[in-house]
Amino acid sequence: VVAGAKYGTPFAQTWSCYKGGAQHCGRCGTCVERREAFDIAGVEDPTIYADDSFWREAIARKAADGAAADREGR
Repeated sequence: VVAGAKYGTPFAQTWSCYKGGAQHCGRCGTCVERREAFDIAGVEDPTIYADDSFWREAIARKAADGAAADREGR
């Protein structure tokens, strides 16, 4: 995302969603990964998502699951 922003990638014209449709769903794996990548890069994501907040919940759940696995020695 950082390199794309540096070179002027038209992010609003790119597509990541598995679901298809008029806009990104915001819930599938690629939507969640896309949102996280933009957030980590500190670059504004121009994409319109049907569910604009799910990605934060999914990332938090993934982190909690990983922490639990670490405590259990997995």
